[in-house]
Amino acid sequence: MNALTPFLVILVGMAAVMTLAWLTQRAVRNGGWVDVFWTFGTGAACVTAALWPELAANVNRQFLVASLSAVWALRLGGYIAHRVAT
Repeated sequence: MNALTPFLVILVGMAAVMTLAWLTQRAVRNGGWVDVFWTFGTGAACVTAALWPELAANVNRQFLVASLSAVWALRLGGYIAHRVAT
């Protein structure tokens, strides 16, 4: 597999997430939702990059980085979503 494959997958994924964020903020007329989508999308991109098989140097480190990224995204995204929804 090409060395650029994980980066292209993440790029396409984030483009899709941010397109959905744009459509959502246009529909509800609240730009704060873009921050929520960005946070969850970035967290998913970090988890994907951390767990990508070809980039594995140390499995324990992979899972640690993926776990910390997921916890960060869930905490921050949940906080921002709660703030934007109210």
